[in-house]
Formats: sequence, structure tokens, C-alpha cells
Amino acid sequence: FTTRVYPMTGDVGRFAADVGRISAGGGGDYPEAMNEGLHAGLTNLEWSSDALVKLAFLVGDAPPHLDYAEDADYAQEMKAAAHRGIQVFTVAASGMDPLGQAVWRQIAQYTGATNLFVLRGGAVSCADVIQRGDFDLPRYDAIHGIDDAVQVVIRELAGGPAAGLL
Repeated sequence: FTTRVYPMTGDVGRFAADVGRISAGGGGDYPEAMNEGLHAGLTNLEWSSDALVKLAFLVGDAPPHLDYAEDADYAQEMKAAAHRGIQVFTVAASGMDPLGQAVWRQIAQYTGATNLFVLRGGAVSCADVIQRGDFDLPRYDAIHGIDDAVQVVIRELAGGPAAGLL
């Protein structure tokens, strides 16, 4: 599948279970259909106009296609999300190239969210990733798995800063 939309839920456990069941195979092909995924998440869900907090997560390991004439435009999508009060937390796997890093940071920053990345390959902290040169991030948060992502959501809902998993 290119995109898969899960219904909105206020149940953090259900959110964690839904995300935990997602797996990816293959890979090695750059870029990806990130624009399509972002568009689907922002338009194919029933976002409540009464919600006090609106959070979305964009997860990927490659930059978006910028060469598809009929594709959604991530810049327009992030502007629309911000206008609707939706924060888009970006979650990148280590190994993301510099273009992808820039796009992920831009989306998170523009929508008032945090840019996260998944530590892998033996890294145990952000310092390990930075030292290896996997990322060049001025503002970031590292996660080791879905439990850390859920903690970011809980902190955001509590009104605390999203950064700090270091």
C-alpha cells in the first residue's frame, strides 16, 4: 500500500497498537510518496473542529518526490495543517538524506511540532547519531520506538515541551 489511514482515536493504547502493527519491507528506493501520505492523513480523516489538540505523525526514511506533476505539495499541505491547528510531528529513520531532513524539519517547525528521529544501527543517544553524521539537526528529539513517541504525545497533551527525550 502507498497510504493506509486509521480512524481517529482518543485512546493512546489503540494509537500505539495501530502504529505498532505497521511494518515496511523492501526499500532502498529514493524518493518516496511522502506528499501523498501527508495529504491522505490531513484530508482523509475526520478531524474534529472542537478538538483542543490536533496531532499528526509523518513517518518516513526517504525524502519526498518533488518531480511528480500531479502530486500533492508538502508545502501547501503543511500550510493547510497549520491553518487548521494541526501539529505535524515528523519521525525520520536514521539514514534520511539531507533533503529529507530539511523537509521533515520544515514541516514540523511550520506546524509547531517537533522533528523526531528513530535511533537504529547501535545508536543509543542523539550524540551517537550526530557523531556518526547520520543527521544534521539543530532541533530534534530521538526516540527508540513507539513508547517514546507516545511519551511525546502525552507531554504535548499536558502542555509541556515536546523536546527532552535525550
